[in-house]
Amino acid sequence: PSREDSMITGVSQKEAEQVLDHDPETAKARLSGTNHIFWCFDSSPSLDDVQEEVMAFEELQGEPPALIVIDNLVDMTGGGGEQYAAMQETLQAFKMFARENNAAVVVLHHTKESYEGNPCQPMSAVQGMVNQTPALILTVGQAVGNMFGVAAVKNRYGRADRSGGSPVWLQFMPEFMFIADVEERR
Repeated sequence: PSREDSMITGVSQKEAEQVLDHDPETAKARLSGTNHIFWCFDSSPSLDDVQEEVMAFEELQGEPPALIVIDNLVDMTGGGGEQYAAMQETLQAFKMFARENNAAVVVLHHTKESYEGNPCQPMSAVQGMVNQTPALILTVGQAVGNMFGVAAVKNRYGRADRSGGSPVWLQFMPEFMFIADVEERR
C-alpha cells in the first residue's frame, strides 16, 4: 500500500508508510482510487492458482482483467527438477491464457548477473534461455542518476536490439515510485 500511496500522492514511500501507520483512514481514502487493482500474495502460485484469481476477478468485475502481472517466472515453476521445461510449459500456458482472456500477461523473470549490461543486458542473459514463446522481452539497465534504460531485446512486432544496447530512457525516482518518459533531446 505504501508504494501505491506514493505513486498516487507524489510523497515519498517513507512518508506514505508514516501515513499508513499513524492515519489509516487518510491512507484508506487516498488508496480508494486503486480498488480496480487486485493482488495475490501467494509466494509460489500454480497455474491453477492464477486461473482461480482471474475467475474471482471476473466474478467481481464482470469481465476478465486486462492486465495480469506475474512476479516471477521462477516462483511459478518452483525452481526444482527440470526447470527449463517447467518454465517453457508455464510460458506456453500464459500465451494461451492471454488469448483466451484477451489480456496482456506480463511475466517478470531474472537475467544472469554474470552478463554485463551495456546499458541493458542482452537477450542471451535471460535465465534458462526461455526466449522462444514471449512476443516481447525487455531488459532493464542499471539506474544512472535518476534514469534507467529499458531495452527491447526481442520484439516480434517491432524494433529490437538483442544486445540490449539501444534502450529507451526513463526518469526514475524510486523513493517516490515515479517513472516517466524522457523527452527526446534534439
